[in-house]
Amino acid sequence: MTLHNCLHPVIKICTLPYNVHEMKKRIQVNDAPVKQIGFTKDCNISACDVKRAVSRLKTHKSDGSFELSTDHFLNAGDDLHTHVALLFSAILVHGFTPEKLCTSTIVPIPKGCNVNVTDSANFRGIALSSFFVKIFDHVVLQKYHDYFFSSEL
Repeated sequence: MTLHNCLHPVIKICTLPYNVHEMKKRIQVNDAPVKQIGFTKDCNISACDVKRAVSRLKTHKSDGSFELSTDHFLNAGDDLHTHVALLFSAILVHGFTPEKLCTSTIVPIPKGCNVNVTDSANFRGIALSSFFVKIFDHVVLQKYHDYFFSSEL
């Protein structure tokens, strides 16, 4: 394996021989359950859905994993909303979430103003999730709120 192939594994994968008929058959087998359940139409997230979710973010907040700010999303153009909508639709259709989106950064916060900061018992942890996850949460809550209900009890 050359250094060029290590840096660009897609080139290596694309040059491997494969049976076209067998590949089409595998794609059909994998797509059949998705089409039967109806996910293809129910799991489409539009750029407008993402734009509404982004507008609900608070300004000047940062996340721990991507080193992004909410201002990046709030001031971005419609192209970003389109790409994020495609990402979210793919996550829903394929049932796979990238590991990076599942991680949080825990930040210690003092429990009060006049506490002993040398004692770890005087801190509570808050988890900073990725903004992609926050936007996804807003989209799901907006789009599927009819399916969520709680009991009076």
